[in-house]
Amino acid sequence: HIYARRLGPGLTDTQDENGNPLDLFSWIKLPEGRVPERELQYNELGVDLGDDGLLGWSFWSAPFKLEDALIDESLPEAEWHHAGVQLPLPGGTRYIQFRILFDSAQHSAALLDFIEFDYDAPLVSGGIVAEIFPPRVTLGEETAFRYFVRPFFKTGEATAFNRIEIAVPSADTRIDTLRFDGQDWTEIVPNTGADPLSGVHPIRLAPAEGRTDSLGQFAQRVVTNPRTGSSKLHIKLPLMGAEHFQFDQNIEIVFRSKLFRGSEEFTSAVWNDQGDSSVESIPQPAEDGDATPDIATNALLVVADEIDQIVRTPHIAPNPFTPNGDGINDEVTFSFDLFLVLDPVEVHLEIYDLSGRRIAQIQPGGSTAGSLQVEWDGRDSQGQVAPPGIYLYRLAIDLDNVSTERSGTLSLVY
Repeated sequence: HIYARRLGPGLTDTQDENGNPLDLFSWIKLPEGRVPERELQYNELGVDLGDDGLLGWSFWSAPFKLEDALIDESLPEAEWHHAGVQLPLPGGTRYIQFRILFDSAQHSAALLDFIEFDYDAPLVSGGIVAEIFPPRVTLGEETAFRYFVRPFFKTGEATAFNRIEIAVPSADTRIDTLRFDGQDWTEIVPNTGADPLSGVHPIRLAPAEGRTDSLGQFAQRVVTNPRTGSSKLHIKLPLMGAEHFQFDQNIEIVFRSKLFRGSEEFTSAVWNDQGDSSVESIPQPAEDGDATPDIATNALLVVADEIDQIVRTPHIAPNPFTPNGDGINDEVTFSFDLFLVLDPVEVHLEIYDLSGRRIAQIQPGGSTAGSLQVEWDGRDSQGQVAPPGIYLYRLAIDLDNVSTERSGTLSLVY
């Protein structure tokens, strides 16, 4: 529990006038200025420090690269807050653990100067809840999901958000419809660049006939982390604050996506990209809960109905193909979905002629669950264009010393 006293407009302190931390008894004795108590997740310090998932701790994040978090000290100090990396941690926790690995050589060693991290009060003081429907889907089949987000602003709260990000299993995820208070909003096309949504500015539109609330615009894009392969659906809106959610309104996002693993948690967060400092853009995570009376899942977890295979028969196009150098159908593409794979596995595509002789082998590298494509340009292992005819393919996935295979035929003509 966190106990605090109010010092003035917008100023609070968790210590008394003597500098001692406020506890329940000293907080109750305050004649005035008591700030309502808050409860943080319980993170216990002790012998199990560093263990995953014990005593309230979240699991370790994926590794960061030191270079990604370095500060360019040639820039003015006022601009240093633009550097660094976002910490993928749950909000409302009291402690943060860092685990740092040093690689030293015989004549050189690493030295850590300092670590600095930004934090701030939540954008939405009452928290955010979200839920998704349906809770069960068919593995690898595109499904239309309904995702509801409901923030709990306090009356008169001055903060607002204009960004929503949702963890999704597929980079091909796409929003069909976005609704606020039951009304469909209009999509606008984002710009190009490192962050295309930063250059677009959705606005509120005039009220629909016979209604007092207003319509609006939104933009979308999917961002995939190159190191982890995880994808997030990013959405930009006009600034949304307490005045927009006075009567339990919610945001409904209808999008299409695929599940490639036995289960997926569609976590989400909101933030504001119009602040002047990094603390104003720290994403505030949503919790699963009752975001709408329209559905009753109260959860963000979606599971697969059946888990039966690692890979299905690939889709081959064009078939036949014509590698004659005219720029039309010069390559054949094998498209397939890989399921249930958490760690990178080796994918092999082998091409054989009808005599059983292997003429080509393509290895795209380590792959995890998701939609994959492997291409063949019609050339053999010597770099020569194979003669016209029918060829056999063998697609193999190496997983824990077990190989899963799919095979078939394709035609090469010119």
